[in-house]
Amino acid sequence: MNKSLQQGFSLIELLVVVAIIGILAAVGTVGYGNYVTQTKIKVTATNVDSVAASISTLNGLAQSGVDTTCSSYTTCTNGGALSLTNFKNAYNTTETGTNAIVLDTNNPGCSATTQGRIYVKLNSTTVTISGCTSASTMYNQTVAWAA
Repeated sequence: MNKSLQQGFSLIELLVVVAIIGILAAVGTVGYGNYVTQTKIKVTATNVDSVAASISTLNGLAQSGVDTTCSSYTTCTNGGALSLTNFKNAYNTTETGTNAIVLDTNNPGCSATTQGRIYVKLNSTTVTISGCTSASTMYNQTVAWAA
């Protein structure tokens, strides 16, 4: 009596494994896309908060008179006391420094081209810092400027 031993997997078994892998990849891709989007939104909001904290510190510096190169909003932001070189746009990483953070300009509104960009504008006694966290959503901070 000769018995033949079957070796390997059947076509059905292989197709089931491929289908399971495909489903897992599809679910993972969607999850990863959401993760990346939420991260970009949080980075933009954090950048706005960081610039707001820096502006607030510069206001104190201007009032104290310790740094003669920082006596008003203009001299503090344009004179080098406010360093923007390390900031990057979360949506477009080629935009860094003053390309990612635009001084003395009102936010023109959010669109696909302004996502992640931050606008800083002095309005008499307040500084408004706004950033586009998406193509249609803006995140704002306001800091008093008394110097």
